[in-house]
Amino acid sequence: MNARGWLVREELIRVVREAPAPPATWFSVARRTVVVLAFFVGGLATGHLQLAALACFGALQVGLLEVVLPFRRLLVLMAAMVACCTVSVYAAMVVGGTWWMVILVGALAYAFGCTASLGQAFSTVGIAVLALAVIFSGMPQVPSVALEDAAWVGLGALAQCAAALIVWAPERTRFVRRALAIKIGSDARLLASPLIDPSELLATHAASDAMADALNQAQLPADDDMRIRQAFSRAVVATRALVAWLTLSEPAAEDRLSATLALEHGARSLVRLHVPAADSARVVGTKLTPSAGRPAELALASIGDLNGAIDTVRSGGPAATSALHLLARPRPARPRVGLRAFLSSFLPAGHLSRNGLRMAVGLLVAETISLLIPVNHSFWLPLTVVFTLKPDWTFTVIRGLNRTLGNLLAVIAVPAVLLASGASDLVIVGALAALLAITYRWFFGNYAIASFGLAGSVLVLDYAINPGENLFLIRIAAAIAGALLSLVVAFAIPTWRSDDAPAIVDRLAVALDRLWRGVEQGADETDLDAGIIEARSAMQQMQPVATGALLEPKAGAAPIRLAMAREAGIHLLTHLLAHAYMRLADPGARSQAPDDAYLDPRRLGQARREWQYALERYRDVVSAATG
Repeated sequence: MNARGWLVREELIRVVREAPAPPATWFSVARRTVVVLAFFVGGLATGHLQLAALACFGALQVGLLEVVLPFRRLLVLMAAMVACCTVSVYAAMVVGGTWWMVILVGALAYAFGCTASLGQAFSTVGIAVLALAVIFSGMPQVPSVALEDAAWVGLGALAQCAAALIVWAPERTRFVRRALAIKIGSDARLLASPLIDPSELLATHAASDAMADALNQAQLPADDDMRIRQAFSRAVVATRALVAWLTLSEPAAEDRLSATLALEHGARSLVRLHVPAADSARVVGTKLTPSAGRPAELALASIGDLNGAIDTVRSGGPAATSALHLLARPRPARPRVGLRAFLSSFLPAGHLSRNGLRMAVGLLVAETISLLIPVNHSFWLPLTVVFTLKPDWTFTVIRGLNRTLGNLLAVIAVPAVLLASGASDLVIVGALAALLAITYRWFFGNYAIASFGLAGSVLVLDYAINPGENLFLIRIAAAIAGALLSLVVAFAIPTWRSDDAPAIVDRLAVALDRLWRGVEQGADETDLDAGIIEARSAMQQMQPVATGALLEPKAGAAPIRLAMAREAGIHLLTHLLAHAYMRLADPGARSQAPDDAYLDPRRLGQARREWQYALERYRDVVSAATG
């Protein structure tokens, strides 16, 4: 195996290992699953399973939306989803089996691809409309029957929306608290080894950003918002202290385990209604014996402050209104997308239109194939393209591979279970319940698991509509063909990450230099915070670029040198963050010289030299390649 092949293998392993924790709460999963199952069981009981399955499709699709927005915005979004999905299903069924179907799906795919990155509302409504249009274009009906069927799909979507709005307030709060628990859990994973794992460091920063986004998006009531923000601020301070402790002190296993138990206890307290008293006493009573040194004292003190803030969240007590970290402070609302920006996204010269073109071409080819090779309910090929074709080559390869594996497992396992069990009602209901729970729990987490659940749910509902058909082998062939078609389209209409790599690397170099100067010169908290955020953001941009360059079908040494520069940059960023966090956590350290006992300028200097060397080698390769 050559150097590039080895790096590609390591990247794929890393991406799979670093799949984000699912943000959905079990309460939310249960609510959405029950709504779909209620229609399904009702259809079985009344003998109208085919109509009930149509309602299940609407409830399944709308259920993919997390209830985290303010009430009015959520109401508007759900109304748009119900209306657009109902119209989409009607139009798809009316033109199904004709060439108008190809035109309709291609147009919807182009619109979705162009507007998906404009905001949550566009992406949520767009993917729902496109997915339902693809599914029901394979079920052609005369207009009168199509109208009735579309009404049932809309009824299911409406029921899911009504259930979500009824439990909106507690579910929104649970979502934010789970996001904070995920952030604290990522801090606990930092303690798995005595040295910082760079991937885990980036993961905990990504979890902080996700928590900040969830908190600012939810707009909780003032008192709840302040309590959660105080706990989040304490979690950010704890992250700083832990990074400094691990990097500067290399603590013993006993100390790291004690700190991990305390963090895990805090995370569990946020998502559980009741934490056993014995569990609380065991953690609170743990005797922490830190290694000698100020970093250890600060780390353990920050964990104690964090658990105190979590107790305030659970008890509803008064929260402190000062000393909130930048990430925990309220942010201004994002500006709404205007009509001009919306229309400009469709222009061929715009940067968003290329993704729309990729989606349109992929779906046009898939729908044409399904029309030329007619199979009843022949929507699996274009639906696989919807699942796997993503905005750029990297996402198509990595996420598409995960989703293809999930789809293949679903089309093999679900029909096999139904056939082996004789498709009894009890087995079908149990399988659907399990698949729905998997879908809703992991939809924003592990791609392979979520794809298995979603594809399996669609298969069960399709079987309920047409129980006499055996499309076992056809589904497998369509899943493989759809994945290959996505790769061909992504290759034919590429958006190579390596084209943007030099500019992103330069941006990272500027950000690391700024943070270096802030640490070296003892900058104040505001300047250090700004430097930290800039460097983190630049590194998070570089991560997928380096991965994508390795996966691009191009020869040359640039992808390898880019990966090496990325690793050197992460190493330097880790040391810079440790020193910056130590200065922020300990006011005494900020007044001392950089070579005081708490800091290690030797290792910091070595990390910087390695980064500069890797950066120069990468730039030399790029210069040679561009002439």
